[in-house]
Amino acid sequence: RWLLGPAAAAAVGLVWLASRRRRGSGLRRILSGKTVLVTGASSGLGEALAAAFARQGARLLLAGRDVDKLKATQQRLSEPARHAVVQLDLAASDGELSGDAASRVWAAAGGRLDLLINNAGQSYRGEIVETEMGVHRRLMQVNYFGHVALTTALCRKAIEAGCDLTVVGISSLQGLVSQPYRSAYAASKHAFQAFHDGLRAELSRHEKSGKVYRVLTVSPAYIRTGLSANALTASGAAYAKTDYATASGMTPEAAAEAVLDALESDSSELLLGPWHLRAAPLLRRLAPWLMFKIMAKRASSGGVTK
Repeated sequence: RWLLGPAAAAAVGLVWLASRRRRGSGLRRILSGKTVLVTGASSGLGEALAAAFARQGARLLLAGRDVDKLKATQQRLSEPARHAVVQLDLAASDGELSGDAASRVWAAAGGRLDLLINNAGQSYRGEIVETEMGVHRRLMQVNYFGHVALTTALCRKAIEAGCDLTVVGISSLQGLVSQPYRSAYAASKHAFQAFHDGLRAELSRHEKSGKVYRVLTVSPAYIRTGLSANALTASGAAYAKTDYATASGMTPEAAAEAVLDALESDSSELLLGPWHLRAAPLLRRLAPWLMFKIMAKRASSGGVTK
């Protein structure tokens, strides 16, 4: 355990290096005219990402369950008529998402999709021993299976059409390090992270004849959105509260700009948040015993709402 000091210092240094983003101009110059699908685009980070891409001249496909909210988002974008709304429910059957839904998205994209932003998701607050299995299944369907079905189908269509494609998976730091009272959410995001890491490796073998396939995973800490208010509890009811950590997180607009920077610098992974939170994955690997103690203390002192 005497190694903790040097290990912690090394972790901080590595996190600082990893968090530095090279700023360029390539992506923002070529976004004009590109077609970008954003899931969960009706609010929060999804809406901020749509707005950021629209300002760069991209054509947005706004996907989500509530068409009226999506249309409201569309009207707030620059040149609203250039963008389109696609109704999409990630809680639907995998067959529908990989079949009819994917075909509708592809048709709305005009047979060419340049960027897929897997952003939609649902959070959770509850204690494991009190949580109904239906809650675990719901979180896995929305946060993992739904994205897997849609992404697989759209990647297949892109490869068959011979067009470039970049996939952005909006995960969470909880997809790298779990914390108490978030088990169902963290588990679904661990799976989400693993899927995109595997996708990155496998898509690379299709990079021939000048075709480009990229995958960026984004792991934010806390962003000021309605994620906690819309979370499920152990019984499946709505949590309907905004946690202090969420309320004091970074703005969706700042997170969206960071994603643009990461794409511009051709990054494969982006961790967002204060340095001590970005250091958590490294601490988990370098001194797991300490991370377990920190999480045990959090479980005993913070409760579900912390």
